[in-house]
Amino acid sequence: MTPIPFDYNYSLIIISILIAIFASFTTIELVGIARNAQHNTRKKWLITASFTMGIGIWTMHFTGMIASGIGDSQIRINLIATIVSFIVAMIGSLIAFRLIANRIASYAQLVLAGTVMGLAISSMHYIGMYAVEYNHYMEHNPGIVALSIVIGITGSTAALIIFNKVSDKHLYLFQLPIAIILGIAISSMHYVAMESFTLYNLPNQHHSIFPEVSSTIDSTIMINTLVIMSAVIFLITYTMGLRNKRLQLAMYDMAFHDSVTGLPNRYYFDQQFQRILETSKANHESFAILFLDLDNFKRINDEHEHGHDAGDRFLKQIGKSLSSLVGQEAVIARYGGDEFIIITQKTDKKGAETVANKITAAFDAPFIMDGKQQTTSFSIGISYFPQNGKDMETLIRQADKAMYVAKQKGKNQYTSYQSETPIDSSG
Repeated sequence: MTPIPFDYNYSLIIISILIAIFASFTTIELVGIARNAQHNTRKKWLITASFTMGIGIWTMHFTGMIASGIGDSQIRINLIATIVSFIVAMIGSLIAFRLIANRIASYAQLVLAGTVMGLAISSMHYIGMYAVEYNHYMEHNPGIVALSIVIGITGSTAALIIFNKVSDKHLYLFQLPIAIILGIAISSMHYVAMESFTLYNLPNQHHSIFPEVSSTIDSTIMINTLVIMSAVIFLITYTMGLRNKRLQLAMYDMAFHDSVTGLPNRYYFDQQFQRILETSKANHESFAILFLDLDNFKRINDEHEHGHDAGDRFLKQIGKSLSSLVGQEAVIARYGGDEFIIITQKTDKKGAETVANKITAAFDAPFIMDGKQQTTSFSIGISYFPQNGKDMETLIRQADKAMYVAKQKGKNQYTSYQSETPIDSSG
């Protein structure tokens, strides 16, 4: 028996790999949206992501088959087998994405998702191979077949684990690397699998399990159609994804930021507090809560012609000033009304008092608003973790008590909470 050698077109090989990577990149964007979507829209995004991934795997496969050089300019394919191969890729992707859509997916779920994805890629490939009707005898090497499946599963699992562990905030940094891992896994599985079979210059003795619904297609027309179709589909789905992402970011901003000052709100603060609390406990670090209340804020509303509008502009200016004062290591939020709250991380008593002094000194100088000089000051109460409490409610309550003592002592000063009696006032 004389084997028929492959005559690879390396330009098409590169195109097929890029198709797999671009499909993976678009799919990751869509699954990321699904992960944050409401329950009633999550299914829509998962199906869209699965369709995109299925198209990517399917297009990469047939581009790679044409790149092998077998079949010259005409390729005869079984249409039923071709459709089944795409459906397998899409359904396998959908199952895998549903498993990882949950942020708290266990490693067992992630490995299962990667296994399902890898098997979907492999199944699509081998069904797709039999969809191409060669008039030659074909033999497979079981060892290389097994290796190709292992590559598909391993690469898929690695990509999905990384995706699941990356936060939405940092996904844009990891999106391309994850897409490259997944795209290389798809491509490597394909080209290793291509090495698993040999065609001999003998009549084909295999009978397809699929109905004989076939068509002969010009390979040049097919490759151009595949590339253009894929580009259009990926562009449409990616554009949909970006549009929805902008909406999600706008909703995120509304949910976690105060509409007047632009500062984070209490909901955001609560989440950040829990994160800092867990980190501080694990690393045996301290942090401080500074509870700030504007002195004489009612006077601003009363003195201005536009009342509450002037008060809102005043609070916005105060928010900007506080943000520039506390730096990136601290978390600041508008807590309500004329109250603000700050967490200073990895901070002892001396560090917290330094921040408090910085704030009181900064607001000693008047500033201009609506053409008029304005003056204001803060009464500040400070509590410390773990000395004054080990949970958010207790620490905020103690800082609030200390703040009221600062007000009683004449305002424009800070007071640290200690046990029963707030002490350490400074004016």
